[in-house]
Amino acid sequence: MTNDDIIKSAVSLSNEQTPTSSDYSARALWLLALIYNQCAPLDKIYRQANDLPQSTWVPATQIDSLNSDFPLSDVFLAVVPFALASLFVSDENSELSKQFFAQYVAGLAEIRRMIPASVEPIVDRYHLD
Repeated sequence: MTNDDIIKSAVSLSNEQTPTSSDYSARALWLLALIYNQCAPLDKIYRQANDLPQSTWVPATQIDSLNSDFPLSDVFLAVVPFALASLFVSDENSELSKQFFAQYVAGLAEIRRMIPASVEPIVDRYHLD
């Protein structure tokens, strides 16, 4: 899946017509970078817990291309369009934006639940034995 596919999903969620202006594309490049930067720490933990290769995403303020591949783990494919849709409609419909953002946050929580807990011994730092 490419960045452009994520954008089309977000536009579809928000019931907007597919925009073609260069202004819209530039805005999407910035917004996707923001979302990817927010998701990157959780993606790193998810990848480590599931023995997946490291992400290709390097934190940035803008993505390079709409045609480049989605840089996060596949579990984020269902979550990121909601974040982007939330940002797309935030000025026009704040209630819908809040609903999309709530779905984004719920999706991130579900991804966190997929990460197995780690077990480690508790260290007695006070030597109270």
